[in-house]
Amino acid sequence: MADEHKTPATPDEQLDKLRKKQKADRKRIREIEKRMEERGKDIERWKREDKRVEALADHGVQEPWLVITEADRAEASVGGLDENFLVVSLAVLRHETGIPQRAVFGHDHPDPGDRPPYYGHPVTHDRGRAFLRALHSDAWTYMNGIHWTQTTWYEKVFRVEKMSADLTDPQAHLRVCLGDVAVLIKDRGLHDGVMGYNGSGPAAEVYANAILNSEMPTARSWLSDR
Repeated sequence: MADEHKTPATPDEQLDKLRKKQKADRKRIREIEKRMEERGKDIERWKREDKRVEALADHGVQEPWLVITEADRAEASVGGLDENFLVVSLAVLRHETGIPQRAVFGHDHPDPGDRPPYYGHPVTHDRGRAFLRALHSDAWTYMNGIHWTQTTWYEKVFRVEKMSADLTDPQAHLRVCLGDVAVLIKDRGLHDGVMGYNGSGPAAEVYANAILNSEMPTARSWLSDR
């Protein structure tokens, strides 16, 4: 039991405690700023030195360094894959909205006009907020594909929201969706993993075959140009 008669801290003690906390906070901020600065330098280095960035940019891939980074992160998170996961990632992006990627809502519903769940509209901050409100109120009614990755399943969208709170952020969509694809491929193999990312049944089989037999050879050719 806590001592109910503990002597309150003196003003000097309170001030000393506050100064120590401020010092610790400043140190933490400096560490974060240093990491941010180093990350910025890494991005510029990647743009200059990573031939994949140049190759993908030449083929119209938007923000290639971001796609490469998130593909590499997803693959590393599962301990590596037998397939070139960047090729898989590019294939998924190409299949979902094309290259250059388009930040749009999908076509999973009849066109309701400029209101949730939207129909092919560009993903904007205001539309994203309205879509999230609708999805939280009735996930089954309002599910629709979003952004480059056509993030669809409501649980995935909520993870994007938790990471970014802005559905216009491509990195959040890439982090969630590519991460899920990598886990599925690790657990099930390439074909079944890609199929599982889309769902199950004949439509998912068609999706997997399109990724493996059409999109991946194209994406692989982009990287073999250099």
